[in-house]
Amino acid sequence: MREIVFIVFVVLLAFLYPHLKGYYEQVQAYQSQDPRSGYFIVSEPVLVETSPRIIEAKLISETSRQMLFEVTYVIPSAAKKGRYTLSVHPDMSHWMYSSNELVRGEPQTVEVRVSFRPQQADVTSASSTMMKFYLSHIKDGAWGGYVYQKDVPYEKIWR
Repeated sequence: MREIVFIVFVVLLAFLYPHLKGYYEQVQAYQSQDPRSGYFIVSEPVLVETSPRIIEAKLISETSRQMLFEVTYVIPSAAKKGRYTLSVHPDMSHWMYSSNELVRGEPQTVEVRVSFRPQQADVTSASSTMMKFYLSHIKDGAWGGYVYQKDVPYEKIWR
């Protein structure tokens, strides 16, 4: 009987080791983050991903006209069927962002470029106080709502 318990324990440990190791590495990375290093979003690590979320968003470069983000997200394989989209934009109407293809499974990193795009010819600048990060769900061509959203305070004058 003792041998069976030992064998079951070893088999369980063999299956759980990669998950526990990955979780430990995420916790270590999360704890060593410098909040002034351009990170807009840093989510606490979780042992099992159960819903789509943005793990981190980091500002790579910024000019008065555009911002470039590196966004790491996860859409678990068990998430609702359909397509998912990532939106990053300021809280003003004069913007555009690069589209991207989101993939299910393991965490993925994509670059998102947010640019100033005036809606009227006489607009030369605009200000924003917030950057918005969204993951949306689309099924059968119909918008299914936000599955993740986070507003991050960030003041910027766009020109």
